[in-house]
Amino acid sequence: MQNRFWTLFFFLLIFPCFLVALSCTTKNGADTVSSTGEVEEETLSSTGNTDEGNLTDASADSGIEFQQDSDLLISEDIYFKKGGYSIPDSAQDILKRKAEFLLKYPEIKVVIEGHSDELGTDEYNMILGEKRAGSVKSFLLGYGINSSRLAAVSYGKERPAAPGRDKKSRELNRRVHFEIEDY
Repeated sequence: MQNRFWTLFFFLLIFPCFLVALSCTTKNGADTVSSTGEVEEETLSSTGNTDEGNLTDASADSGIEFQQDSDLLISEDIYFKKGGYSIPDSAQDILKRKAEFLLKYPEIKVVIEGHSDELGTDEYNMILGEKRAGSVKSFLLGYGINSSRLAAVSYGKERPAAPGRDKKSRELNRRVHFEIEDY
């Protein structure tokens, strides 16, 4: 995932800046050599503006926007009632934002992780985590997200978000969490 992050970073931020810098060396009436070997004179428009700078700004903005969007995707968990796996009303807006992210970035694949608190047997908690992840996956499928982009897994009680056996820790552990797959 880190390799793809740096690749995406390079192509969205560094590479466009390099292209703009390179193109600036041939602007302002400088002569260039065409592919046929003839010398051509390039001129700027009367305003001196080019679209290349705007494209670079848009690329940089889209990279920042992607980072912000993906941060929201993985930072907002869906929390469930004890023993429950139906999506709470309070989570509807969060899941809609996640669906919008996935529709906006169709190349992204996510892992939907189902978790539980430590109460109950290992088997019960694995099944409960699976049902929680499955209900969230079904919700996203209803928004038109392709199932090949969504992997639902259960961790049961094996990966708690909050260590502890108090009520608040249990509430924080009954969740579905999202992770972006390598892309």
